[in-house]
Amino acid sequence: MRMSILIFFVSLFLILYTYLLYPLLLFLLARFKKEKPAVPIGPEDLPSVSVIIAAYNEEAVIEKKIRNALELDYPKDKIEILIGSDGSTDKTDEICMQYEDQIRFHRIESRQGKSNVLNTLVPLAKNEILLFTDANTVLQEESLKKLTVHFADRSIGGVCGRLILESRTQGVEAYEKAYWKYESDIKNLESRLYSTVGANGGIYAIRKELFRTIPKDTIIDDFWISLGILKQGKKIYFEKEAIAKETISETIIDEFWRKVRIGSGNLQTLLLVPVIDCPNRAFIHFAYYSHKVIRWMTPLLLIILYISILALSSEPIFVNMFYLSNLLIFVSSLAVILNIKNRSMNLIGYFSLFNFALLWGYIRFIMGKQSVIWKKAAR
Repeated sequence: MRMSILIFFVSLFLILYTYLLYPLLLFLLARFKKEKPAVPIGPEDLPSVSVIIAAYNEEAVIEKKIRNALELDYPKDKIEILIGSDGSTDKTDEICMQYEDQIRFHRIESRQGKSNVLNTLVPLAKNEILLFTDANTVLQEESLKKLTVHFADRSIGGVCGRLILESRTQGVEAYEKAYWKYESDIKNLESRLYSTVGANGGIYAIRKELFRTIPKDTIIDDFWISLGILKQGKKIYFEKEAIAKETISETIIDEFWRKVRIGSGNLQTLLLVPVIDCPNRAFIHFAYYSHKVIRWMTPLLLIILYISILALSSEPIFVNMFYLSNLLIFVSSLAVILNIKNRSMNLIGYFSLFNFALLWGYIRFIMGKQSVIWKKAAR
């Protein structure tokens, strides 16, 4: 009985800690540390940048992406655009070739996955800073400058921007947007205190010298690159004024499978990097376990919590808790799936489905069913 109660409260505490207490602790600590704005520098002092874009069947967005990259407010003699087509079978290659005098295009004949495209493009890059961005991500004109000014600080190895999600509908997407804002706030607080531990895949820049080849089977490439920077003793800064926008999945099915893939990538990362071996590791370890590892373990903690409630079913309060939790999970998840608007129900439902998707991702990874190649959502 005592052990079951202990397990119940420890599991509950860890879930509350990673989602609520850790962000609150960061907020309180950050109040005692002033935010240091980047020192403005002239165009002649800006570093040269290679924009790296991996694309697979992106005919719906690739031309808009190319124009967006060409229109960035940055010295034209200090920027190049590299696009790698991962065996695209639509008109992606044809569209890219229309801009061959303004971009560097490289086609990979057989589809290999995004990580392998990045491994191919980076050695071809001529400039000192690499900007990684997705084909469906639209950068604000000033965003590149706002990222690169921070590289005047040699302690900074990477800078990530703020990704704002947009949607054409108003269902579960509203909670996905809220979640991303919450994530950005945490990254900002971590960065103010020392360094964030992961970049936003749609907009982040790193020093080329810090890039390390991504293992070919890596599922989440941006986090692997981020870990590589931290391992080399450099910090990752979050620049909230460097803004990019991205349209999120239109259906809950698309979003569910995206989360499944993230779950597989999370478990893969944890198994490969249980500890970040880096200089100045105290804060990095604190942030890595508090922000990432414990949250990745939330699906398992929820199962443990559920089992502990069952073990305590002889106590009336836990019997009521058991039935109430089952009812809440079922009704709230159904509300999300059927797009029934109720803020409290939708929040619980989003949390439940989010963690179920992560758990399913873990199972797929363990069974060897999650490939680095995945079916992307419709643009």
